[in-house]
Amino acid sequence: MAIVKGTDALKPAENSNQGNSSENEDRVLRYLKKDEAIRVRLLGAEEFARVPVYDIYPLTGTIGIPKGTNHFEEGKKILFANADKIKKDLDVEAKRKEMTDVQFKAFKEGEGSEWVAALKEAYRLDQESRFLFGFVDLGTGKPFLLQATEKQAPLIQKTIENMQGQADQFAFSVSKATGGFSIMPDFADPLSQGEEEIVKKTKGLEIPVELFEEAHFSPSEDFQLEVLKQMGHFKEYLATVKTESSSTDGQDSNPEETGNPFDIDDSDLPF
Repeated sequence: MAIVKGTDALKPAENSNQGNSSENEDRVLRYLKKDEAIRVRLLGAEEFARVPVYDIYPLTGTIGIPKGTNHFEEGKKILFANADKIKKDLDVEAKRKEMTDVQFKAFKEGEGSEWVAALKEAYRLDQESRFLFGFVDLGTGKPFLLQATEKQAPLIQKTIENMQGQADQFAFSVSKATGGFSIMPDFADPLSQGEEEIVKKTKGLEIPVELFEEAHFSPSEDFQLEVLKQMGHFKEYLATVKTESSSTDGQDSNPEETGNPFDIDDSDLPF
């Protein structure tokens, strides 16, 4: 899944199957904490992108796609093959045809629960999409990104689009919200002289695609294999893998920085 910037990012993706601490200010991708707000310069309505990620809750935060060998993809194949075997053993296709919706729901909760559980486990290793929106911190003048889910992204983008007429006149405040963040113009607190300079210097600023690409760290082989080990299921696969020890292309993922966990329910399953 490639990086897609601007309104094209809102189109369906193809699927293959903080108080301003100095530490936070230096990050390209920031995670807002509860009751935290950042005063920002609003950028253009196209300064966002859809990016592919993994979020293997609760073992990882939101992380990028491996740049080399992708053991998550191999693990996903193993888990889906296991789910397919259980499906065949339970003769799920025949039961789906002969049962009513109510009966099939009862089947999934009873005899077929092992199959459903196997599918959910496989989907944990499926790639997901997150949306990253660009802003400029009015305290530092540095651009940074905030993350939102696929569900919240269209609303956020529409809000930013509708506020373009005020982008050069007011500061805006971004704060944490379910699935992403909220953004509001700060009419009560006018731009300071320093902030006005930042607004002028960043007029028409475009966030380069590279910044979106580098927002999430790319997990090393060792990191991936440790996640698979913690998941279980992969004893035979792990015994056959030989890795070259390498450092991650960024800092370790922090589960506290994931936003809401990705929960798979029946609506996410292919039946």
